[in-house]
Amino acid sequence: MKRLRLRRPSHGTVVAYVALFAALGGGAMAASNLGKNTVGTKQLKKKAVATKNLKGNVVTKNKIKKNSVVRAKIRKDAVDGAKIADNSVTGSEIDAATTPFSRIVHEARGNGAVGLLNKTYAVYPLDGATYTQDPGRDDSFMGALELTFAPTCEPPRSVAAYGVLDSSNPLEPSETDVVAFGVAADQAGGQVTKRVSLGPYLGASFQPAVPTSHTLSLVAFVECKGGSGATANFGAIDVIGAK
Repeated sequence: MKRLRLRRPSHGTVVAYVALFAALGGGAMAASNLGKNTVGTKQLKKKAVATKNLKGNVVTKNKIKKNSVVRAKIRKDAVDGAKIADNSVTGSEIDAATTPFSRIVHEARGNGAVGLLNKTYAVYPLDGATYTQDPGRDDSFMGALELTFAPTCEPPRSVAAYGVLDSSNPLEPSETDVVAFGVAADQAGGQVTKRVSLGPYLGASFQPAVPTSHTLSLVAFVECKGGSGATANFGAIDVIGAK
């Protein structure tokens, strides 16, 4: 019987086998032997990292680029009340004109000292007395007048305050010009400070078809049994809009 003689493989054959083993198992071997920080953005193929490859809770807010999450990236109804921090949404973030609630839409204020004579009408000056009413909005009016009765204004004594809208002569307004009214009285005498609260009177200015400009006036009338009057030192009218 002829003895089988093993032949020594050539250098080319050895090189070919090494290449084959590298192709079949070299990727796994290379991945397990990668040095720290050797794989960067350039080594990743586009779309190679999918959602399923991310470990749970590994993407935190510190990993998200500023301004990278825009409205188009947020799923519909994903953000509800439970996701919003308490007191994080303030008036500046709300389009108030779209809300179906009453709110202050204009403020007129004054804080100068104005003498009020006995049994004489006087206009208390207001800053911001002119405003524009939006189409389709109902406006009503509230206000205040603060004054100090002089000790020489004999009791019983009283003050009436009127909020007047668009009057050609606020000192002689028609009844339809009056939009707010309030009264205060004093029986004690001496120097006494009173604040008159004005509430809506008769009605309001209702829903114009176009933007409409208005002028507000605050009128006071002091009545003493005898002697001198009072000094007003603060006045205000708020416009309450409902739409």
